Amino acid sequence: MSRVIRHLGDSPGQVTTEDRALAVDRRQYEGELRALLDAIPDLVWLKDPEGVYLDCNPAVESLFGVCKSEILGKTDYDFFDRSLADFVREQDRKACSAGKPVSNEEWLTPAASGQRRLYEATRTAMRDAGGRLSGMLGIARDITERAEREKSDAMLSQQETGIIRVLDNAADAIFVADQHGDYQYVNEQAVRLLGFSRDELLRMRVGDLTPGEDRSVFERLSQELWSSGSLCCELRLRHRSGGVIPVDFNGTMLPDGRAYISCRDIRARKLADAEREQQREALVREVHHRIKNNLQGVAGLLQRELGKFQELDPRLDVAISQINAIAVVHGLQAASPDEAPCLCASVRDICRMVSELAQRPVLLHVEETPGSSAARRINPDDAISVALVLNELILNAVKHSPHGSCAPTVSLRAVEASIELRIRNVARGVPDFDFAVGDGLGTGLSLVRSLLPKQGAHLYYQFDALSGFMLTTLHLTAPVVLARPEEEQ
Repeated sequence: MSRVIRHLGDSPGQVTTEDRALAVDRRQYEGELRALLDAIPDLVWLKDPEGVYLDCNPAVESLFGVCKSEILGKTDYDFFDRSLADFVREQDRKACSAGKPVSNEEWLTPAASGQRRLYEATRTAMRDAGGRLSGMLGIARDITERAEREKSDAMLSQQETGIIRVLDNAADAIFVADQHGDYQYVNEQAVRLLGFSRDELLRMRVGDLTPGEDRSVFERLSQELWSSGSLCCELRLRHRSGGVIPVDFNGTMLPDGRAYISCRDIRARKLADAEREQQREALVREVHHRIKNNLQGVAGLLQRELGKFQELDPRLDVAISQINAIAVVHGLQAASPDEAPCLCASVRDICRMVSELAQRPVLLHVEETPGSSAARRINPDDAISVALVLNELILNAVKHSPHGSCAPTVSLRAVEASIELRIRNVARGVPDFDFAVGDGLGTGLSLVRSLLPKQGAHLYYQFDALSGFMLTTLHLTAPVVLARPEEEQ
């Protein structure tokens, strides 16, 4: 291009229009190329085969802290210490002899910041039309932030690998699920515990491992986990074979919105608990059975004393009756130690016992109503006192019924959450007592009044003067009467 410009200046009359246009286009092209080179943020330079700078862009000026005119004609030894300059010169030689672009990383210190930065440099040999080496073009990009990210990622990856190694060797089954409930990670113990392969589990969602009959419970607990951030409970998981495995479930919400879940197999613990419960029930059954037998033995000894001192017989009858009433409760608890005593069974046994002791019949009628059951159970804390109250009421009804009159009748009816027991018997004259205030009560009714539970028990007396019948009503509700399982839900 310089030869064309000189020719235009020497003989302007000989230059054609086409030559002028070509010269203008070339100057415009060189200007655009220069502007492009200066706009590149990376370091760009051109050196001759001896390492002398022939050209560079402003980024190189910023690196050395001098203008371009002070860089051209000089080498790296003018700007770097000897060890770094030797290293850079060696990279230049490798690029010139490689026959292809050569890249390497270099630590350089820009003059403006004074802080070391890591650059990725690429050098390419420049050759003329004859193939002779004419120079070397270099481009270097600051990769400090990228290198730091890669180093951080590598460290994080190494940490994650270590964490995964720990999780895979954990004794508990561990799962990580995303916000949609899809499993993103499962450890080896989860594979061993549930029988599914890792790939199968990773294609599942959290609810897929829940047995169908537990689905409603799981949905409620799952909502609790997502809302509260943590959950500890017992659950059952579905095994690949179709069986179920009880586990201790511990779930925690992670900061990124995922759920970390660990499950511990508690089959062995459940089996041990069941064995202990069986042993406990056997022990409780044996204790109640022995208490019942001992009480019956005491009642038998007192029975043998009847008639020896006739003035003591009434008191012995009462004592025998009360001891047998207590024995009835222990007999029921010996038969079913895991259940509260059934009131119907208590009433039936007490009626039979009083009838045998008094040598008079006692009629029992159990009435069932729709939606209710007479087989209601009594709070164990009140079982003994209620049995003694029933014993006294039934025994009094027999004692105060004239000989030859109709047998006393005991009716039992369950109405929703309450139980009503009625005792109907013929009375000798008009009763002269007030149970509510405690006036005129004999020994038996005084005992009843003292034993009657303060809450959940109400006793009423009604005398029909025309028929001569006394109607005693005992009304029992909670907390004496226990709620049935379906009522607790």
